[in-house]
Amino acid sequence: MKTLQTVIITLALIVVDLSLWANTSCECGEHATGIYLYTVSGSGCCSSPIAAGSIGHHMTYIWNEGAWELDEDEQITGQAAQDECCPKT
Repeated sequence: MKTLQTVIITLALIVVDLSLWANTSCECGEHATGIYLYTVSGSGCCSSPIAAGSIGHHMTYIWNEGAWELDEDEQITGQAAQDECCPKT
């Protein structure tokens, strides 16, 4: 029984540890001015580093017959997208 408890506690700690390092999708902006998307390794869009191997997007839209329509999806670096979304200090 003690072995089972140890296994359960160990697995719980691994799951908690993995959730702290999970990737988070981030975005900012508006359809009228463009939307930036990027992914970070962690939970804070402005405080976590860019996820390894991820890219950013800057998407621009046009208003077409009562709805926003994607006009362009420009791939940019994740760092450039984060810089656009996060306040500069």
